[in-house]
Amino acid sequence: MSALTSLPASQPLIQAEALTRTYLLGKMEVAALRGVNLEIAQGEFVAIMGSSGSGKSTLMHLLGCLDQPTSGRYFLEGREVSALSLRERSLLRGKRLGFVFQSFFLIPSLSAVDNVALPLLYQPGVRAGSAREQAQQALQKVGLEGRAAHHPAELSGGERQRIAIARALVNRPPLLLADEPTGNLDSANGAGVMAMLLELWKSGLTILLVTHDPAIAAYAQRVIWMKDGRITHEERKDELTQ
Repeated sequence: MSALTSLPASQPLIQAEALTRTYLLGKMEVAALRGVNLEIAQGEFVAIMGSSGSGKSTLMHLLGCLDQPTSGRYFLEGREVSALSLRERSLLRGKRLGFVFQSFFLIPSLSAVDNVALPLLYQPGVRAGSAREQAQQALQKVGLEGRAAHHPAELSGGERQRIAIARALVNRPPLLLADEPTGNLDSANGAGVMAMLLELWKSGLTILLVTHDPAIAAYAQRVIWMKDGRITHEERKDELTQ
């Protein structure tokens, strides 16, 4: 499944320099990010923690090419994303990033395999048969190849999130972005999803996870805390306890 780039040892996968993001609410400016500097190396498992309004989701949106900073620069694999056009960012996002959200965002009328194949069908030159074949491989990666023909309503919450993870992996991205991936799951299914993410990280995938839950952040190799739009401190682990 892996299509990881081989970056120079000195070059981070993600590099953010003095990122700010200000929103205009009526006539009032709201600063969601206030000069964030961040580097993430290829192969890291990083959790970003903070309370509601801390800026963690805004940062995730910028790093995921879903939004642009008000000021500052952002580099992904050495490429300055903050200087790209909307179309260029969209193409980069589709090919180099995978997303997992709290809500699964599966299409109810499509089977599991067709939900997973969907991102490939938006890429030029990809045929439906090839997309379904790659989707089957992604389902096998998350242990759900036997549920390929089932629709979302026929799957448990944990299975639906694993389908969403398979969809995020189908493009074979070097970076997986997960925003509260266990937020809609009970503790057992949440633990199962986190165990899967841990295995994907061990296989070489870089993972950036946003959470407010210390128990979820404990899975990560590195935890970054945010408050009021700034990074306040971080912690690295020599070994994972999960």
